[in-house]
Amino acid sequence: MGKFFPKLTQTHVFIQTEEDGTGFNCKMLPVSALDEMQSCCEDLRKASGADAETAMKEVERAKNRLIALASMVIPDSYKDNLKRFDIPALTELVAYLMYGDGNDTPKKN
Repeated sequence: MGKFFPKLTQTHVFIQTEEDGTGFNCKMLPVSALDEMQSCCEDLRKASGADAETAMKEVERAKNRLIALASMVIPDSYKDNLKRFDIPALTELVAYLMYGDGNDTPKKN
C-alpha cells in the first residue's frame, strides 16, 4: 500500500464563520498565487525595518495585495469584509487558503 497524500488532490477548505460550526467550503488559492503570497510576506518583513511613513505605505500596499489574493477565491458575499481584517488575520487567511491545515476538510452538503 502506498503513502497517502491528500494535499495532492485537495482543492477546497472549510471556513467556519459562526461559533456553532457553520461556514462554507471555499476553493483554495491556485499554486500559481504562491509567488505573490510570498512576495507580500517579504514586503511586510521589509516594512518592519523602514521609517514610519514608508512602513505605513508598504503595509497598506501589501494588505491590498493580500486582499486581492483572498478575493480570487472568497465568495462575493464575504469580499467587502476582507477590508476589516488586520494584517495578522489576513495573512493567516491567505496562508490557510494556500496550504490548508490539519483540520481543513471541506464539509459535505
